[in-house]
Amino acid sequence: IDKSGAWYAYQGEKIGQGKDNAREFLREHPDMAQEIEAQIRHTLGQTYVELGLADSAATHIKRAVELRTRVYGKYDNRTSMSMSYLAGVSEARGAFAEAESLGYIVLDVQRRLKPQQPSELASALNNVARFLEQQGRLKDALQYKLESAAVRRASTDSASLEALPYSLHGLSVSYSYLGDFAKADSFAREGLAAEARMHGLRSRNYGNLLVNLANVHDGLGRQEAADTAMRAAIDVLRESLGPDHPDYIAAHGNWAALRAAANDWPTTEAAAR
Repeated sequence: IDKSGAWYAYQGEKIGQGKDNAREFLREHPDMAQEIEAQIRHTLGQTYVELGLADSAATHIKRAVELRTRVYGKYDNRTSMSMSYLAGVSEARGAFAEAESLGYIVLDVQRRLKPQQPSELASALNNVARFLEQQGRLKDALQYKLESAAVRRASTDSASLEALPYSLHGLSVSYSYLGDFAKADSFAREGLAAEARMHGLRSRNYGNLLVNLANVHDGLGRQEAADTAMRAAIDVLRESLGPDHPDYIAAHGNWAALRAAANDWPTTEAAAR
């Protein structure tokens, strides 16, 4: 709600001159009053999440979902946004099965919305995949990740293009966990190409994608290629993040592990230091 002089307004619409008139307007327009409450509840929920108070957050987000469902119906992006956040709160509480159930509801909404919003659909698919992974159901999660990547590949909106490298990286990691390093390699390379198109060869994400590629090379027994990729990753991360950043330090740890596996003890020691 904005205030200019004595006037109160909501999203650019004047709702009353003075508090009494604004209150009367909201009494006469219950849908707007409920949406304002829903937005306040949603913001309170986000604040409680930031404070690490997931149970308190859930109380407010559930109320926001209830209000938005009443005002806009189930199949609306505003309702879906609060429902998606509620799933995230369940995840933060460790209630992964509950998060999964809510994730399916959000996914169903995003599939039905017209016009469909590819970025939101892909995010809903990725969220379901994450909730499944947290329950150890890697193969089930993989199908949702593949669909999410397909949606983003076919889209030209900026949000989808920005997120595509992350989707491809996630697929590469999933296939690595499942032991299919050939597919992991393919998605790792596609992710690097997508990131290069968006941000060039010196971005933080490009450096982290190179770390993943190095690990995939190692899984395929390509120790020299793994070493080359990890050295390149360290160079990019040092330039983009600096020598004190956790990602840069973690890359050195990865490099040390790779060189130890190759019995290259001098390089292992140097990387570890």
